[in-house]
Amino acid sequence: MLFARFVIATILLQAILLPKSLAQNLSFETITTKNGLASNNVLGIVKDSQGYLWIATNLGISRYDGYHFQSFGPMTVPNCLAISKDDILWFSNEKGLYSINTKSLVLSLKVLNNPNDSNPDNDHYNGLFIDNEGIVWSTDFHHIKSFDTKKNRLTTYRILEKNQRSPDIAKFVEDKQHTLWSISPIGLCKFDKIAQKWIRVISNRDFTSLAYDSFNQTFWLSNTNAQLLQFNHTTKNVVLKGTLSENIEKIQISDKNELWCISKNHLFQYQVNKEKFQEINPLDETEVILNTLFVDTSNTEIWLGSNEGILKKLPNNQLIRQVLIPKNIINKATSVRCFESIDEQNFLLATSTGELLSWHQTSNIFKKIYQFAQHEINAIKSFKNMRYIATDKGLYAQKANSQPQKILASAINDITLDNQNRLWILIPNETIKVLNLSTNQFSEPWKKLPYPNFFKENLFLKLHFSNTGHIWIAGWIPSGFGIARFNLKTNEFQELSSINDHKKFVTDYYLNVSETSKGDLLFSGYGGYNRLNRQGIIVEEIHAEEKKPIFADGQCFAIGEDLNENTYVGTAEGIVRISKKHQLSRFTQFDGLLNNDIRNGFLMTENQLLIGHKNSFSILNLQNNYIHTHTQQLKLSEISILGSNQKANLSSPLRFTRQQNTLSFAFSPLNFENQAKNKFRYRLNDINEQWIENGNNQTITFSNLKQGEYQLEVQYAEITGNWNTKSLIINFTILPAWYETWWFRIALALLGLGVGYGIYWYRINEFKKLQAIRNRISSDLHDEIGASLSSISILGGLVKQKLDEKHPGYSFAQMIHDEAKQAGTAIDYIIWNINPQFDSLESLFTRINSEASEIIEAKGIIYEFEATDLGSKNISIDKKRNIYLICKELINNALKHSQCNKISLKCEVKNKNLYLSFSDNGIGFDSSISSNRNGVKNIKARLQELQGSYQIISEEGQGTTYLMNIPI
Repeated sequence: MLFARFVIATILLQAILLPKSLAQNLSFETITTKNGLASNNVLGIVKDSQGYLWIATNLGISRYDGYHFQSFGPMTVPNCLAISKDDILWFSNEKGLYSINTKSLVLSLKVLNNPNDSNPDNDHYNGLFIDNEGIVWSTDFHHIKSFDTKKNRLTTYRILEKNQRSPDIAKFVEDKQHTLWSISPIGLCKFDKIAQKWIRVISNRDFTSLAYDSFNQTFWLSNTNAQLLQFNHTTKNVVLKGTLSENIEKIQISDKNELWCISKNHLFQYQVNKEKFQEINPLDETEVILNTLFVDTSNTEIWLGSNEGILKKLPNNQLIRQVLIPKNIINKATSVRCFESIDEQNFLLATSTGELLSWHQTSNIFKKIYQFAQHEINAIKSFKNMRYIATDKGLYAQKANSQPQKILASAINDITLDNQNRLWILIPNETIKVLNLSTNQFSEPWKKLPYPNFFKENLFLKLHFSNTGHIWIAGWIPSGFGIARFNLKTNEFQELSSINDHKKFVTDYYLNVSETSKGDLLFSGYGGYNRLNRQGIIVEEIHAEEKKPIFADGQCFAIGEDLNENTYVGTAEGIVRISKKHQLSRFTQFDGLLNNDIRNGFLMTENQLLIGHKNSFSILNLQNNYIHTHTQQLKLSEISILGSNQKANLSSPLRFTRQQNTLSFAFSPLNFENQAKNKFRYRLNDINEQWIENGNNQTITFSNLKQGEYQLEVQYAEITGNWNTKSLIINFTILPAWYETWWFRIALALLGLGVGYGIYWYRINEFKKLQAIRNRISSDLHDEIGASLSSISILGGLVKQKLDEKHPGYSFAQMIHDEAKQAGTAIDYIIWNINPQFDSLESLFTRINSEASEIIEAKGIIYEFEATDLGSKNISIDKKRNIYLICKELINNALKHSQCNKISLKCEVKNKNLYLSFSDNGIGFDSSISSNRNGVKNIKARLQELQGSYQIISEEGQGTTYLMNIPI
């Protein structure tokens, strides 16, 4: 019954003659190995949720971000590929079934083929399809297979008894209820999940492709008769929609209710609502073979995989439309100098070689109205049924379908109409002519001129009438800074410099003037443009010099503002757009302009801007959403570690060793636009606080980064040049080297403390050993040498007592007694000096004071001693000995030479220094005269050894004072 319905529907539809398929040549961009593609033989194209394209070629799989291809090598050469909703890319080849995690880029072998046995079925996983549950479906020569990725279980469903030529025996789709459907040599089938078997719905065995329309909930099928069929699985109806010139191999559906189909050599478009076919040959000049089709519903882009590389269909609704004047209308070189809009569809065009044309926009039909021989047309104005044409040879009036009549013989720069039906005519360096179109009479409505040579001294270039009742004039007006106006109510001229500060004019040479929807006036010229309000006050100044390189050479030839308050300026290097928020961008040939030099025709309507070129013109679509925003998000494609072949794993925290501190970051907005249309900027925390412009280069490189935490912020500019303020933030870390780690620093600190502590204890032990030696020596000297000397002295005294003074041995006994006594005193000093018990300053000066008082007072001299803050501070044995001997030397010198009756010694410790003051009230001496006495020399030598300093204060008859400073 179902097959009968199909036959009836086929007969009925074939009886109705469908219109012949319309051949259409759309624009395609070709991407080949010259752009980095691994191989020009492209077998499959899919897209992940991040926006990256995955390309299968004869030399392996690559990921494409619109800039470069990241290849996964020849081991990934696939038979087929598919992507799951959780972004796992699946492919198969002669080695087995593989997966690639599209985020971590990790490649895994899931099922290994077994080519060594006699069963060919376990060597193939073709026709890959991943259903909503993540189950991978494939085929071999006999079976449909399912691989459950969660249970790691492979299940086979035998559908054929005999081998087929190819293992690609089935194609799969999933409907809105997640029921799985397939076409195969047994017909159109659906999978019963409960019974776990395939159920045949249509028994036709010649289906070649299958697609599901989720919006209409119908299936689209093609067969070996090149027929396109629609199947409603609810009503079981099959409807023939048309017969194509070649068998369809793949069908995909876009969001616009369009079907895109490929055959071996052609791309077909079928508009479901209009039931209209279009047949497209992407490359008419070559025998291109189409292998695969991918319809990107998110961006309405069509991608074709072929034997000539990737073919990308450029969008029909482009930002800029190009219109060429047919050669049968104009067959010589000329430029479109001016436009006039008759209505939304009809325009007048005039050229630099005198052609006056009409153009119908929808039909793109041109007609030549008239040829002005050897004339250059500068402006056109229509009034009722009359056209007025301004040329370099004069002014002409022309009725429809009649010959033009010359009104003036002078060269005309521009013309405009006022609200009194008068035509204002600009003649270079001559008086403005005003023609009353109602009476056809010339007049001079002005009462007087600003000065007698007003017309002769100025060069007026453009006129504009505004509804405020003014004729605005732009040109070279030296005293008026390029702008003037005529008031139609007062009939007076006024130079705008009379009511504006001269500094606010961007130039004195304005080339064009236009009016905005709010009534402001825009004047453009050499150096930028000015905005004036209705009263003629300058309210905005845009200096081109400050906006370079957007304003390349500073010349602004034409100007206009759209209904969204975006200003468009024609320059020698394209159209500059200044948004309402003063964001600047530029449109050039990269965006579709036929020429970057915008100094010819320039007409702005409500929806579009017409720009004249050589034998052509461009139309900028002011309502195109592309001009306002681009929603694609910037992505980090890869991080290369320079100096190695390594790539960073973007799915894990970005941490790099100290040796990996030179990094290259690659970004893409994944809009797959011409690379020249995107530009990038960045800043890196603590290094680049201000934005760094990176131009069109999507790669940012940093070298020799120090260890630490980094945050990289990146933005890209839309096609309009406005920066996408939603930044991409990349956090990464440069790990410290082993010698920069905290544990190494702690270990180093502990080692330092350990070494310091060891040295400290070593010195303490050595000091203790020295102290012990000193104690032992002093004890030995006291107990042995001191005791022996005392015994000798006592024995000498006893011998001396026994002998008479005249006895020859008496003097020897006396000598023995005296020498033993002196040796005992010396040993006593040595014991005192060596013994660590007497190393304190207090002990030192106690001994010095004791000996001094004994010697000095024995001489009948007054002795004073004063000690301050000596405490228990210890000094070394050498310092103790030198200080002792210095004081002893000073006392001896005073007793021998000073003839004093008073000596004082003062000592004080302050700031780790010992301050000594030794003075007498003797005869003194001239301290300016150097002394050669040994005592003074010895004192100097000992102070030098102590690293101390001294000062001698002495005058004859005034006594002597020694001031000494000794570090302790």
